[in-house]
Amino acid sequence: MTRLVLLAHRYLGIALGLIVLIWCLSGIVMMYVQYPALTPEDEVRTLDALELKSCCTVPSVAEVGERPSRIRIEMLDGRPVLRVWHGRTPAYWDLRTGERLAPLDEMDALAVAERFAANTGIAEFTPAGLLPRDQWTVYGAYDPYRPFYKFAGADPDATQWYVSSRTGDVMQATNGRERFWNWLGAVPHWLYPTVLRQHTQLWSQIVIWLTIFGTFLTLLGVYVGVRQYKSRRSGRYSPYRGAALWHHYAGLVFGLFTLLWLVSGFFSMTPWGTLEGRSFAAESARLRGGDLQIDQDFTATLTALAHQSLPTDTVRLEAHKIGGEQFLVAWNRHGGRERIDRDHAQGNHASEPNLVAASRALRPDAEIREASLLRTADSYYYDHHDVRPFPVYRIVYEDGERFYLDPLTAELLFAVDTDRKLYRWLHYGLHRGDFAFLRKRPLWDAVMVTLLGGVTIGVATGVLMGFRRISRWKART
Repeated sequence: MTRLVLLAHRYLGIALGLIVLIWCLSGIVMMYVQYPALTPEDEVRTLDALELKSCCTVPSVAEVGERPSRIRIEMLDGRPVLRVWHGRTPAYWDLRTGERLAPLDEMDALAVAERFAANTGIAEFTPAGLLPRDQWTVYGAYDPYRPFYKFAGADPDATQWYVSSRTGDVMQATNGRERFWNWLGAVPHWLYPTVLRQHTQLWSQIVIWLTIFGTFLTLLGVYVGVRQYKSRRSGRYSPYRGAALWHHYAGLVFGLFTLLWLVSGFFSMTPWGTLEGRSFAAESARLRGGDLQIDQDFTATLTALAHQSLPTDTVRLEAHKIGGEQFLVAWNRHGGRERIDRDHAQGNHASEPNLVAASRALRPDAEIREASLLRTADSYYYDHHDVRPFPVYRIVYEDGERFYLDPLTAELLFAVDTDRKLYRWLHYGLHRGDFAFLRKRPLWDAVMVTLLGGVTIGVATGVLMGFRRISRWKART
């Protein structure tokens, strides 16, 4: 029996060892360099100051469509534009004329790129053509904005950025350091090359099944390692020498951590719906109390704002709705926000009654255990790797579900139910070491590098033995 397990472990290791080794090495890189993405704060930093003096000819509901999911007002090529999304589908209108704007041509995209370069301090850049996708825009969330005009800066950071031909938005920006390290980190770790990742279902199944086989390989190795560790007449506890000895002892010490990382990586894919949790769409709808609207009140508010001062350095207006009341949020270039209510009153927080009412609207039949402003991280809302804003209004219900609201708009930012709590511990906890007692650096770095280093030694020695066996096969044939 042990021999059969040993043979299965050997040949699975030859087949999968290199993949697992790549996951180990790239995981160390990902501790320090994340996959590039534009945050809302990055987006507004590159926008022009909003100018509404030539505003506003607002298109009718018949033109825009009912029930938009998002509404924004920004500058595009020196003119104020209305951006509207229905689901993931974007469209935009010139607020000077009320006309719907066509997709951008090369000259329009060049003008957007020039403003981006000016706002980010890039003196020279060159167009890199129109492309449907590449390594940094392969993710499915970019689909409604394709194709992209790509531009490359001549700055020291080697910045590249992508302008949507559909809307004129700058959708992605990367620098040379991010690109270099992600080719060694996220791209191999997630098996993310464009040729595979653009086929989402195929990519997902490949990652899931490779992880399953990798977990089985590790289980077999742990079994063999324990069985082979025993006292012998020679005084040695292992029958192996050289790389095999290192592999045996590394597996005994770090085999459990290898197994935990593979299993927790498996859960990151939420395979076949496991630990996905619910969408919280019903709670968000109750919170809003109705759909966003481009109606007479919206038009009157914009017209009034065109004749008065916006908050300092405003670059974006965004529509929100809570409890049936629609209002605007003004973003400045530094990522700061101010709320503009229907009576044009401005403020930095929603009122306490609004937040209390939102707490009750989320789950009207559930009893609230706690509701308060959270200024530091808790077990489920934290920014160890992900960027999350603070403070946040936290609501904890009797059944343990937690909801986190934006204290400015009272909108739902994040929520966890039972499945998502399990996902948090089984994936983020075990895979990333996201535990409160470990989160402080450099303690986290020391623990994670030590554990990953030990796992890597175990895997690397297994790969070395596999290559040696393949070489012997070749020599015999």
